[in-house]
Amino acid sequence: VALLYQDYNKDCFNGFEIWFDVRLNSASSYSERDDWGDFCTFSLGNRHSIYSGFSDYDDPVVLFDVNWDEDGVPCGQYIWFKSMGSQGQYYPINFNTIYYCKLTRSAGSSTITLRVYSNAARTTLLATLTDSTFPTSKKYRYIYAMRGADPGESVATFYLENLEVKSL
Repeated sequence: VALLYQDYNKDCFNGFEIWFDVRLNSASSYSERDDWGDFCTFSLGNRHSIYSGFSDYDDPVVLFDVNWDEDGVPCGQYIWFKSMGSQGQYYPINFNTIYYCKLTRSAGSSTITLRVYSNAARTTLLATLTDSTFPTSKKYRYIYAMRGADPGESVATFYLENLEVKSL
């Protein structure tokens, strides 16, 4: 399990704009029972922990979700934005493609939005993924560039780079 984070001190992230670039290179499953895998590429939180089972239900997470057919061949890849306690929204993606992301929240809002772009200037919008299940009083301390994965027998290679907190 990989975990990469930065501590910004208590109650730092309320209203924010955060940019980052992500790319899913490959994914595979080592089990006939494992037909999907979630890989946490970005998250905010108040608990110093991994993604699966140890983060709070109201932590915003950006995941790569991969599905496999019965022969273990990937049959769907998605970028998925949600809180730990919600279904969230997702957008289909391709392997080996960079997606340029912008995560935003107005201070005190219950809504956090992930915008996914096809270019670094963030002028060509591919998807807007929104979740409105976050507590309005919630402020976040940690920013995670990697927060582990669901337990299972799947692995992925991916990266997040150019992480930039634009405003708080």
